[in-house]
Amino acid sequence: MNKRDTDKQIKKASFAGHGYVHGSTLSKYHIQARTLRSLVAEGTAHKVKPGLYKLTSSGATAGAWEDFVDVCTVMPSAVICLYSALSYYDLTTFNPPHVAIALPRNMTPARMSFPPVKAFRFSERFYAPGIERVRAGAGHFRIYSPEKAVCDCFRLRRSMGENLALEALKTYVQSRRFNSARLDEMAAVCRVTSVVKPYLRALLTE
Repeated sequence: MNKRDTDKQIKKASFAGHGYVHGSTLSKYHIQARTLRSLVAEGTAHKVKPGLYKLTSSGATAGAWEDFVDVCTVMPSAVICLYSALSYYDLTTFNPPHVAIALPRNMTPARMSFPPVKAFRFSERFYAPGIERVRAGAGHFRIYSPEKAVCDCFRLRRSMGENLALEALKTYVQSRRFNSARLDEMAAVCRVTSVVKPYLRALLTE
């Protein structure tokens, strides 16, 4: 098979896999494993995890958030959380060095080659509420609502740093997304009502 035909087969495999090429489908499309390794070396594809690749020019996922799609494709139970969720909603100036995800407490995160991931294990009480699903190109990712992301940062403020939570709350209150009832609901879920309320009261009286 010449290079042109090989490229066509790779594009077919990528289209069928919603932007991903699965190692298990290589024989179906007459693609050799070394071909994918060459694409990775050239920078025209990247290895998401063993046996899963994505063409960097596939256009199947949405821009800056395609890393979220990759993570949630590999780990369907993953939920984008904390500073990664804040970054998505423009509620922080912090630039996350990895994708922060929440997983159920008894779940072990899958090993990924790219992007870098930091997993936080949440109990069911804190894991289930506030999950939203975002469509991105041909894929999707799950992410906590702005209110849940802010309140999780207050819940984990000792490890995350209180400044992250305070900046997020202030930016959220000043945004069009601000919804006092939803914030109160998530603060109660995260058991941080007594922490959030004084800050919120001060922000609303500025």
